[in-house]
Amino acid sequence: MEGACAVVHPLLIEACCKFQAEIMTSSFPAMGPCKTKIIGKQTEELKEASIRVQEDMNYNLTEVMVEFRPEHERAMFGLALCGNAFKKVYFDPSLNRQVSMYILQKILWCPMVLPA
Repeated sequence: MEGACAVVHPLLIEACCKFQAEIMTSSFPAMGPCKTKIIGKQTEELKEASIRVQEDMNYNLTEVMVEFRPEHERAMFGLALCGNAFKKVYFDPSLNRQVSMYILQKILWCPMVLPA
């Protein structure tokens, strides 16, 4: 942004770091970031499927997608500093897996008028 001020007060950065630390402990608990919930009638088959999905998602987010946590931390810092955060999840053919990246607000393009 041309002509914008780049001065940031140390208290603002400290508050952003504290917010980021708090949100990371709640969004990445020891049991993993993904939790499943069965809506409707619960059967043993659905409970087992729910556990499988939760374990698979937690494995993918913590072990396979190695960029997920650092990008999530960047997004949470941006959320505290700017008031919003955008992440893009897409399939990367070179890695042959999904990738989750934090998108900076200054490079995000959204149309002003969305179709109804």
